[in-house]
Amino acid sequence: MRPFALSTRRNAEGVALLTVLGILALLTVMGLATVSYVAHQTDEARLRLDTLRAEHIAQGGLQAAIALIEERLAAEEGRHGEAWEDAVSIPVYVVDGGGEPAAASHVWGEAVFTVEDELGRVNLNFAPPDLLERLGFSPEDAAAVAEYVRPGGNGARWLSSVDGVVTAAGLDPGAAGALETGWFTVYSAPPGAPPGAYLNVNTLPTDVLAAVLDVSAEQADEAAARRPFQNARALAYAAGKRPEAFLLAPPEGEPEGTAEALAFRSRTYRVAVEGRLVEEGDGVEEDEGGQRTRLVRRVSAVVHFPVDGPPEILRAWPGGAP
Repeated sequence: MRPFALSTRRNAEGVALLTVLGILALLTVMGLATVSYVAHQTDEARLRLDTLRAEHIAQGGLQAAIALIEERLAAEEGRHGEAWEDAVSIPVYVVDGGGEPAAASHVWGEAVFTVEDELGRVNLNFAPPDLLERLGFSPEDAAAVAEYVRPGGNGARWLSSVDGVVTAAGLDPGAAGALETGWFTVYSAPPGAPPGAYLNVNTLPTDVLAAVLDVSAEQADEAAARRPFQNARALAYAAGKRPEAFLLAPPEGEPEGTAEALAFRSRTYRVAVEGRLVEEGDGVEEDEGGQRTRLVRRVSAVVHFPVDGPPEILRAWPGGAP
């Protein structure tokens, strides 16, 4: 009987050992899974925080750009609408050991922005059919755009996006080719506003300038080389023709005047901002400048700067302009 009892005990000990080893393996797997889960959640939380920081950097860059544009307009700098770019540094705050917010030394924000004149694009809500025809629209599509827009009254109707004009006005799908040129906008004035001077001859692409002046592409290039134009007389001299012979001619009885649609300076700009969350320090993969861009977020807006009054954001794109 004793050999049988010894064998039974050894079998029981073997089963117990296997059970213990199985439990240890299971606990190891669970521990590793927990560590992996915690690490994943930590990375995810850091990504959310970094995303929020980068978005705030982009928004801060937009506000900084608006302030700089105001300063330039007040100082009569770039009043003709010339494009320009700049960058500003924006601090990133962390909580120090005492529980107080403090600017971080190893991570900060950099907002890089470009500023372009929105009056350097043709507003589809204001453009006459003959100008649209010169810019690639068929006569039927040009007439359809003009017919769709109703400037006032109870039935007022405006185009709200450039991409949506094909559907809204029922255009031929082929008209999308003309819209891809980047020549058009619907954001240079608030919906329902009177057109006023909505085309800045100092920033229009030369192809658009040729259409506006009713001159050849070569003549438009020669005229553009004489920018900036201060007035209609300077524009007429550069174009080699009287203002009344332009496609967009001055009002009747004012042959030497300026067409109501034409401007020589701008107070409406498109601002595109790239907010960068930048990090440096030991153990960080660095670029040639000794720093690393951890995350980038973009924002764009069209901003109008009234002569009297605060800036007005006419349209904003949180992820950057389409």
